[in-house]
Amino acid sequence: MADKVPAIRSAVAELVKEKNCGPILIRLAWHDAGTYSKEDGTGGPRGCMRFDGDVCEAKFGANKGLDVARALLEKIKEEFAPDMSYADFWALASIVAIKEMGGPDVKFRMGRKDAKAVTESVAEGRHPDGDKGADHLREVFHRMGLTDQDIVILSGAHTVGKCHVDRSGFDGPWTADPYKFDNSYYVDMLKKEWKETKTSAGNPQFNSADNTMMLISDLALVSDEKFRVYVEKYANDEKAFFNDFAESYQKLIELGCKDLQEICSVCKLMKRSIYAIQGRKQENKQAPVFAMKKTLDSEFLIPEKGRIFANPVCLLPLPPARQRTVLEPPYNITSA
Repeated sequence: MADKVPAIRSAVAELVKEKNCGPILIRLAWHDAGTYSKEDGTGGPRGCMRFDGDVCEAKFGANKGLDVARALLEKIKEEFAPDMSYADFWALASIVAIKEMGGPDVKFRMGRKDAKAVTESVAEGRHPDGDKGADHLREVFHRMGLTDQDIVILSGAHTVGKCHVDRSGFDGPWTADPYKFDNSYYVDMLKKEWKETKTSAGNPQFNSADNTMMLISDLALVSDEKFRVYVEKYANDEKAFFNDFAESYQKLIELGCKDLQEICSVCKLMKRSIYAIQGRKQENKQAPVFAMKKTLDSEFLIPEKGRIFANPVCLLPLPPARQRTVLEPPYNITSA
């Protein structure tokens, strides 16, 4: 399945360009993962929205309209990823969407397990509500095991997309360019004048003179002192936002998942491998000299100094020190 990832990425990228559907693909994966509860391990990314029924996650009020995203992706799923879990597929599609709209690279790892039946749906009410403030945001995100900083970072996904009154009851885009992933969301919150109003559905929100809008949950990030520190940080430093978003978003879409496998961006194989590392002592410190890697399909290779090969054309950095063992001769194979 890992070897299909490049084709999936390419097909989703073309879909995003053709349909301008990047924001809703992010929302799909976000809402799939955002049901997680750290306390009991329920919920999380497991593709449960694909089920229909009288009581199911697909019919949550917070998920209204996501049938559009699922329908857009289904043809790609059938053609390129029939054996990939929906949870993995939706996560990967969202990562591609983020990148296609100008956002950061988010690491993708495979191995999410899909729910087997609609009965695995969690109770409604685990997603954040746009008409509630800071206390509600902390209740929702802390339940998932996320931090105050994660709350501000992941809310930054509102830099793309817009609300539809027939879906959420709110109306309008957050930023002037709803298909450009940047830090405008934070800049606008601090610099624009926001006037309280109500949508045609009667929902409260805040509008600016340029017809962009913010929700109560958005502006809670500037009224709460602990949140505001991060808003100011990301308004002033887009690079910091991108770096932190890539980390927090990966955390979100992996909530509750175990034994996920990273995909090598060059050879496209999963890094489920055995490492053999040669080492030497220098000034009382062990330093790696060569590394060898055996993938699912390749033989051991001796690469360049300080590199790992997944196959003859793949170069990867050494794993973090805590994940490797540096050995003195004779060189023994150790699992990474």
